[in-house]
Amino acid sequence: MIFNVSEDNKNIDKVLIESDVRVFVNCAGPLFKTYRVLVEACVRNGISYIDFTGDFNEIEDLMSDEELNRVAKNKNISIVPVTFFHFFQNLHQRDVEFHV
Repeated sequence: MIFNVSEDNKNIDKVLIESDVRVFVNCAGPLFKTYRVLVEACVRNGISYIDFTGDFNEIEDLMSDEELNRVAKNKNISIVPVTFFHFFQNLHQRDVEFHV
């Protein structure tokens, strides 16, 4: 799905609902410009959120937002930033090649 994160929330919500997704994977970047709007939209709509960033400011921001985390927990959804960052970092440190 493609949409502009600067759109109003109603349009983002509409796209998420019409797409009937359970997990949203954010690959749009730079992530520091997209993650907050998309996390909030996912939580509003009961959709789990994943991204690939390595931005620790994002982690701190999301972890410190008690209300966002409370709502996500009540809706039984997950907010998972930096999903593969450490995975690829560990592969690099172990000198392992990764082929897609």
